Amino acid sequence: MRYHEMKYLVEEIIYKLYNKYSMILYYLNFKYNNKLLNKNVIFQNKHANQRCFIIGNGPSLNLINLDLINKEYTFAVNYFSISNYVSNIKPTYYCIIDPTFHENQKMANDLFKIMSKTPKSIFFLHHKTKSVVEDIKNSEVPTFQIYYLYNKLMLTDYKYNPINISKNMPASENVIVYCLMLALYMGFKE
Repeated sequence: MRYHEMKYLVEEIIYKLYNKYSMILYYLNFKYNNKLLNKNVIFQNKHANQRCFIIGNGPSLNLINLDLINKEYTFAVNYFSISNYVSNIKPTYYCIIDPTFHENQKMANDLFKIMSKTPKSIFFLHHKTKSVVEDIKNSEVPTFQIYYLYNKLMLTDYKYNPINISKNMPASENVIVYCLMLALYMGFKE
């Protein structure tokens, strides 16, 4: 067996073991996770064969006329709400997955500011952010449409784990990948 074949085999075993461990953690808290994620089923094929646009936060936004898509289904991410475009584009969906939003008060305040600038968006947040959101709700602020994502599976093991946002789903280091997974789950084709 060649080195790269052996390396691939070892990685494959590690990914499978990690995903088994991840599923054990998921099922250890199944009642809570199921209640939290079961609401996400309403998005399955909700936009079958329609098109959407995923808007990142990079400097290339300055080169694009986003007004052309203000009537389209759109996904925004992270700090899009502080861009100049937020006045023209009200994202249909807003994905904030960075777990740091639940780790300190400053980030929790940022989360509230982001959500307040786009209150009609449907938000997808990291499952650990729920406690922060509960604090926001308890402080008598507007009600937001919020759904949570539980993301602990290895993305590289994707072929064994189809995308299902109502279950434990593949993890990624980039929020745009989550938007792609959401769009696929929702049935967007373009």
